[in-house]
Amino acid sequence: MGFSGFGEERSQPQPWALEGAGDVAFAVLWATGTDTALDGVFRLEALRRRDGEWQRFERLCRPFAKPGDNAASARMVREYGVSAAELEGAPRPETAWKELAAFLGGADVVVESIDAFRPWAERLAGGELGFEVNGLDEVARL
Repeated sequence: MGFSGFGEERSQPQPWALEGAGDVAFAVLWATGTDTALDGVFRLEALRRRDGEWQRFERLCRPFAKPGDNAASARMVREYGVSAAELEGAPRPETAWKELAAFLGGADVVVESIDAFRPWAERLAGGELGFEVNGLDEVARL
C-alpha cells in the first residue's frame, strides 16, 4: 500500500476527501490597515466548493467614501499592486460584502485569522455575519 493509496482502486473515499462534506469556503479581505474606524477594505475574495465544483468570488472595493488617503493608496500600490484608478468604479465595501455574504451563504467559512477577519466582517455586515467563520489559527490550536 502506498503513502496515500495511489494506484489502488478504492470503493470508499479517503477520510480527508471532500466528497460528502458540506459546502466549504475560504475567504479573505484586504484592508489598508487594521483599524476599522480609520482604514478601509479594498478587496474581498472567496473560494467555495459547491456541488463538487470550486467557485471563485473576487471584488475590488473603493475603501474610502472620498478620494483615498495618499499614504493608504501608495501602500495599496506598493504592497498589493492595486491602484486608485482600478478602484474608481468599484463598489463600496459594504455593497461588495452583501455579494460576498450571498456567495458564502450556507458554507462553512475558513479564514486565515478570526481575530483579523471578524472585526472587519462585522463592520461591513452591520452586525451578525449570517454564517459560521473558523480561523486557521483556531484550527491549528486543536
